Amino acid sequence: MSQMQCLEINTRFAEELDPEGRWNIFSCYQCKKCSSGCPMERDSDLHPHQIIRMVQMGRKDEALHSKGIWLCISCQTCVSRCPMNVNTPAVIDALRAAVARRETPRSVRKVPIFNRVFLELIRRLGRVYELGMMSAFKLGSQDLFTDIEKFPMMLRKGKLRLIPTLPGRRANLRRIFRATKKASGR
Repeated sequence: MSQMQCLEINTRFAEELDPEGRWNIFSCYQCKKCSSGCPMERDSDLHPHQIIRMVQMGRKDEALHSKGIWLCISCQTCVSRCPMNVNTPAVIDALRAAVARRETPRSVRKVPIFNRVFLELIRRLGRVYELGMMSAFKLGSQDLFTDIEKFPMMLRKGKLRLIPTLPGRRANLRRIFRATKKASGR
């Protein structure tokens, strides 16, 4: 393999993630301002500027297997600091979606289940009902017996209520959920 072949950049991956070029992936010149402001930078294997570089270089497998794409909290700090307006959170969301299309990593399989159960309880009851959330999450994730030994202690300490308490003004919350559903087109 010649040296020129080694330096060749494969742009197909970036174009696959952002076909319209709205996220300015190739505008990134690695100033690292995004990473210097990232609250998750310390815990991640790849920092925001490195994730963008992986995408620019067509290093698909490395980008898709990064712990960093799952640690991003989409706080938009990177976008606000970027002099080239690279939309790193959008790129990271696209990477997550690409992974989900392939396979969901074992470490994050339960996250969508938890999110769905949490939001459904908030929508129905107006607040979190821990016992109901735990039960629905355990059933949904098919992980019934992990942490089961903690259940009696949590009941004894009053951390889990057998019957949910319902707040007032649940109609306001239902209105918010309806507006969100309408705005998202679902």
